[in-house]
Amino acid sequence: MDKDSDVVQDPREGPVGSSAFWFEDGNIILRAGEASFRVHSSVLSRNSAFFRDLFSLPQAAQAAPELLDGCPVVLLHEIPGDVVMLLTAVYDRAQFLDTATRLPFATVACLIRMGHKYQMETIPVDGAITRLKSCFPVSFEESRVLVQRASPFVKLEDEAPTRQRRASCGWP
Repeated sequence: MDKDSDVVQDPREGPVGSSAFWFEDGNIILRAGEASFRVHSSVLSRNSAFFRDLFSLPQAAQAAPELLDGCPVVLLHEIPGDVVMLLTAVYDRAQFLDTATRLPFATVACLIRMGHKYQMETIPVDGAITRLKSCFPVSFEESRVLVQRASPFVKLEDEAPTRQRRASCGWP
């Protein structure tokens, strides 16, 4: 998935809008760089402690929020493609839950980064971390299993010498 391919020029004057995430019934506009996304504050609040807290804060009387099409604009200091990925995970998370589908590393990293930053409870952050662990094991035993599965043409050494080397290095 090319993260920026969804971003198109909105027919209205002003910043770029996202065709995939410009809902006519949306009541909040997220702006990242020159990209704008008209989405639903209730959907964001349901999925994110960050947005839930943001939308529950009272607005100062003298500080009128910027409006676009009658909707308040929230500025995000993000790459538009990362916001597309975040919104895809919120509105269509099923495509990230299928572990049989290989995801690009950039997608997995984006899900973890954005999910953590915006406290997204329902973004599959745990699934993304599990995907990373499948590539980068955290223990010697896990790396042995990974190597065995990765190549039917490579056989690991006998256990006894391996254990002796691990012990000499101070590894469990």
